[in-house]
Amino acid sequence: MNFIEKVFLEEGWIVNRIYSDYGEDLSLQPVSEGAVEKCRVYVQVKSVSSKRARRITLKREDLFIWQFSSEIFIAVCFVMESQEALYYWVNEHQEPSQFADLDKKAYSLPIKIMKTLDTSAINRLKFLSREVYYESTLRKLSSFIEDNRGYAKNKHRPDVLAAKQASVNVACRLLTDYGVLSNVDDGFAPSKVFIEENLYNIVENSVVMCRSIKKKLPKSSLFWAARIINHVFERDGSRDIPYALAWSLVNTVDVVVTRDEIFKDIVAEMVDFARRELRHKKTSTVTG
Repeated sequence: MNFIEKVFLEEGWIVNRIYSDYGEDLSLQPVSEGAVEKCRVYVQVKSVSSKRARRITLKREDLFIWQFSSEIFIAVCFVMESQEALYYWVNEHQEPSQFADLDKKAYSLPIKIMKTLDTSAINRLKFLSREVYYESTLRKLSSFIEDNRGYAKNKHRPDVLAAKQASVNVACRLLTDYGVLSNVDDGFAPSKVFIEENLYNIVENSVVMCRSIKKKLPKSSLFWAARIINHVFERDGSRDIPYALAWSLVNTVDVVVTRDEIFKDIVAEMVDFARRELRHKKTSTVTG
């Protein structure tokens, strides 16, 4: 247990032990720029003398219950011989049917499918835990708005307006973490660094994509908002984007970034340049 706590503490996480018999040993919270984040990762710790042990055992009921959680649960195996930690995200796919056999008291988890718990893995857990938390929050806010007809006759009701504002703020905070937006005077604006470092790559890839499928390049602000979000998740090596999260992020980028006339002018210039470059490469290949 001490080894696992140390691994996360050294990466700046808040680590709390859980003194209960419900399967969780540790509760972990990442820290960003000195602020403790709201998302959590829960850990059950096991240990083996060496990898020759091949597997660890987890209680069936714990595994079953974890499938319903909107927060990440990981099983961590400490290998005493090599002094290393391995982990497995046990509720990544949220499939309770896998662990519904009441005749079984426990399930075995092969060590060979576990990943090394190093700095890279911990940073990825930070990204994923934030994503899972915000996706769950945005999904609940969206459901509240829809259930209360917040996009129709009740769109001006105070609690509906509060839910809409909360959705925007959550999406903006997440987009700021991704580097797409920046904080400006208690508000949010497009990040100049993101535009300078990423936009041409997004534009060029979009031109190539549309050429390959023989489709005209869309000019709509929503298209470019979707391309920006797709780029961010591909860059960060994330899993498939959950619908509620994607919907909220794309709409927020559309409002804050891609509807802006200056942005449209920049994209138009980049599209023209990308097309010229592609024509030049094609000509060079033919003549070469």
